[in-house]
Amino acid sequence: MYPKMLTVLQLTKDYSRYAGDIQRNELLDWLLEEHRNLTCDQKWFSGIEKSFRSAIFKNESILTWKKEQLKNLGTFIASDDFQDYGIENSNCMSFVYHLLNNKYDSYYCEYHYSFPDRGNRFITENHLSLIAKDKLTIGDFIFYRNQNDELMHIGLFLGKFNGKDYVLSKIGKGHEVLMHPMQDVPEVYGKPEFYKNSMRLSAATNRKLQEAKVKLSVDLNDHNIAASSIGLWSTRCATSSNSLERISANKTGHQLL
Repeated sequence: MYPKMLTVLQLTKDYSRYAGDIQRNELLDWLLEEHRNLTCDQKWFSGIEKSFRSAIFKNESILTWKKEQLKNLGTFIASDDFQDYGIENSNCMSFVYHLLNNKYDSYYCEYHYSFPDRGNRFITENHLSLIAKDKLTIGDFIFYRNQNDELMHIGLFLGKFNGKDYVLSKIGKGHEVLMHPMQDVPEVYGKPEFYKNSMRLSAATNRKLQEAKVKLSVDLNDHNIAASSIGLWSTRCATSSNSLERISANKTGHQLL
């Protein structure tokens, strides 16, 4: 089943892929039915289905809708500095390999070779060593290993924010590079493992990572402020509604007397 983050990513990707080929109503009905069957949370999906239909019929930007939905899940699209390798041609390994300023290598950068093999070779060639989670620093490697003891995904550690560990990674072909909570990945990826990045990073790579960390902090802060404002507004509305009900009840009582 798709986790919420992947549902948002895949839904918008599929819509963009087929939007020009299928009539709008048919496309929406088909897409939403497909993703409804795949999502892990039917109640949550009912909510985003309504907002997705609304965005489509109002001709709103799908990218804007996607960013808003991801933000609600605590996930953010990384800056354009991390998207320059090409969304369609990039996978999680090729993104990391490119970010580390390595020269193009078809073995690491293309889908023809299995990720478990590439991941194990990357660890061996770069003499990476396992570390404890509390020893992680920005730029360290996060690998995910499934129940079959196979490596499935790689990302870079960004830091801890609001009590959650965040990772910079590319989830699947055709999606943007994301800044996401460490545990918010497809279930098939398995559990995270932590490797010290002992490689000498270029000044450009270090700058990008630090800028990503700052952007994530700002994005989370803005999101928390917005969420607090919505919560305060809802509370005020509820208070006002209760006050009106009491006034109405009092008036009704006086009239009856």
